[in-house]
Amino acid sequence: MQPPCTVTPAAVLSPRWLAPALAAVWLGVCGCTTMRLEGKSPLLPPKMSPQSVVLDIFFLRIPATDATKAEAVWRQADEQRFPREVRDRWSWAGFRVGLVSGQIPPELAELMRLSDEASPLVFQETEGSDAESLTDGDAPVRRHIQTRLGNRVEVIASEIYAELPFFQREKGKLVGRSVERAQGMFALSCAAERDGRIRLRLVPEIHHGDPHLQPIGGQGVLRLESRRDRQILEDLACEIAINPGDMLVVGSLPDRRGSLGDYFLTTTQSGKREQKLLVIRLSQTQQDPLFDPQKGGQPFTANDSLP
Repeated sequence: MQPPCTVTPAAVLSPRWLAPALAAVWLGVCGCTTMRLEGKSPLLPPKMSPQSVVLDIFFLRIPATDATKAEAVWRQADEQRFPREVRDRWSWAGFRVGLVSGQIPPELAELMRLSDEASPLVFQETEGSDAESLTDGDAPVRRHIQTRLGNRVEVIASEIYAELPFFQREKGKLVGRSVERAQGMFALSCAAERDGRIRLRLVPEIHHGDPHLQPIGGQGVLRLESRRDRQILEDLACEIAINPGDMLVVGSLPDRRGSLGDYFLTTTQSGKREQKLLVIRLSQTQQDPLFDPQKGGQPFTANDSLP
């Protein structure tokens, strides 16, 4: 006769007995509940940071000989939304800038090929001074960029020129300069307005020479970064407050050959000269017009004045 089977505490804690014991406890607690998977994650979808905005940036091309198509676009762009002095400075440098609000004009929608499902779309989280080239490939070229308020986004506007001569205003005087291995850039940044709009700031820059280590300061830290020298054309800085869906349109004046606008926003493909249109569309923002971020989320009062 065999002795009765006994389970010692040491045996219960052994791997042989631990798994069945845990299973029995789980069944006792949960019973015969059936787990149903609906095919979707129970986790909430990720949300954008309140300090983030999403931009769609297009480069469109128009044959230089097709003045009718270019003018059809500019008839729909409101150039009067910018102060007269800004328009004068940009015109002097060979640039043209306007704002398109509301429904996209048919002429612009055709150039953007919005109905073309094969239009290239690339998403990139842009941080700091990361640059995204928009000059490669056939027109139209589009980038879908998420960036944070205050971050600097570099938009490459032109190919690299062996030499680029230009004039710059300094203390009320025109100063002529010429730089080698030069490339046109636009520095773009966003800031929040109190009424929920986003203020875009666009500054033309010329990056030139070969990259070399330069001391860069930020957040109380000095670091070395490989970068080219820059000519920042601060006198051509352009700012405007826009709503989601609004588009900033930048082009060149066709009769200003040799100007900065000509260097930045024209190109030659297969022996044919083309104008380029830079279109920056505010796609999405987390800014709420009912709240002032500078007041810690407190809503506007009746006595608060909007800028």
